[in-house]
Amino acid sequence: MMISGACTDRFLDEEILGTETLDSFYSSEENATKGVNALYARLKIHGNRMLFGDIMSDDAWKGGENNADFQSWYDLLIFNIDPFNGTTTGMWIDSYNLIYEANVAILRIPAIDMNEDTKNRLVAEARALRAFSYLELVRLYGGVPLITEPLTPDKLNIPRNSAEEVFTFIENEFLAVSEILPSTYPANEHGRLTKDAALGLLARIHLFQGEFTEVEKYTKMIIDRGIYFFHPEGFNGNWGLENYAGNPEFIFEVKSFGFEGFDIQSTRSLLAVQTGIRGSDTGWSFDIPTQDLYDAYEDGDPRREFTIGKDGDIYDNEDVLVIDSSIPAYGTDGDPYACIKWYETKSKRKNPKDIDHYMSKSFPILRYADVVLMYAEALNENGNSAQALIELNRIRERARNSVTPASAVPANLSIADQGGLRTAILNERRLEFAFEWNRYFDLIRTKTAGTVLRNFASKYNTPKGAAFDETKHYLMPIPGIDITRTGGIIEQNPGY
Repeated sequence: MMISGACTDRFLDEEILGTETLDSFYSSEENATKGVNALYARLKIHGNRMLFGDIMSDDAWKGGENNADFQSWYDLLIFNIDPFNGTTTGMWIDSYNLIYEANVAILRIPAIDMNEDTKNRLVAEARALRAFSYLELVRLYGGVPLITEPLTPDKLNIPRNSAEEVFTFIENEFLAVSEILPSTYPANEHGRLTKDAALGLLARIHLFQGEFTEVEKYTKMIIDRGIYFFHPEGFNGNWGLENYAGNPEFIFEVKSFGFEGFDIQSTRSLLAVQTGIRGSDTGWSFDIPTQDLYDAYEDGDPRREFTIGKDGDIYDNEDVLVIDSSIPAYGTDGDPYACIKWYETKSKRKNPKDIDHYMSKSFPILRYADVVLMYAEALNENGNSAQALIELNRIRERARNSVTPASAVPANLSIADQGGLRTAILNERRLEFAFEWNRYFDLIRTKTAGTVLRNFASKYNTPKGAAFDETKHYLMPIPGIDITRTGGIIEQNPGY
């Protein structure tokens, strides 16, 4: 794997320059904590996840100034993909950099003279973050080289493991660390991986494989433990800045540097800038909602109001959104929309006059609502559609009760057949998790991506999604730099 020169540049201590200094760095409990904190900081590389989760789906246009703004993103959404695409290569490199740093931590921390419980927890966190990186890799590329120790570049000519071997490794790691990680942390440690986070990610990797017995088992464990639950202020409570000091719905989240008092991660998040409104608010206007997503919500569904912004909308009773013709319309019925889940009211920003600030909101990788919908899907596939419908309607009830007075929609559903409920659950996931980087992977795992994306392209007369080819596009290409570097030891995916 192409380990870039930046493989150690995110440690919080700037003196950590390479492997030759690691012995001296991993010498104290304080530095062990800093080293693991640096792994969390790597999760803030949002652009690639935004692209793969949202922009390659039917939920979002790339946005930006024009199609040439981040050309590699545009090439991916029209499925003009080659092994030297900068974004697929970047995701590969970023993931293996985290894996490398995690391997170093896992190797070095056990030798430190420190509190044993803290030592075991930090190693478990590093193992979980490494497993999460492999989860992201296997969903995109299929089988990848499994590296579980820090290797120098001259020892990286390693062939790919099978997807099944990678899945098994991820499952074993999440299961093992779930027995070590704590259930909760003090307030200033929120954002660290917990037992339920490991169980939830374990359920997610089984969901991707269609292993619904395991999905039902692990999601029910989380629900029954009762540590996480729906935000008491409803769906909209998840997106207010004031609610990020330990949101009871966020099981695994990427903490942002901007929130005072939280020191788990160091580098700022640019997500608010990337999705911010171009022109009127100095954002970049990436990840723009499609008309198709807007229309997927029933009129009156409160979730749309807190997910998609329109020109003239008032955000949080303060900011009037200006989304004008300076942004290409991208197939909407007029001026484009904006993703507002990550929008921050100007009065609450670190620099109120400029969106180019470190974001103060946290980003959820796994929410309690996701656990409930995974549980519903597993119940349905396992033959218990009646209970699955109850779980699905819990999500819809929470949505309509997110405003005062409560909305009449989305109303509870009454679906008796398994196939109809399967479709309803997938659609509910789209509405609940828009812009949380799930939609594309839901289409991939359900093998509906080709049909959905080609239908989208036809409906909106756009090349976006039109060229999706089931014979190759369920996987991304292995980066050509590693095919070349290893002399073909790492083999390419079919069709590339």
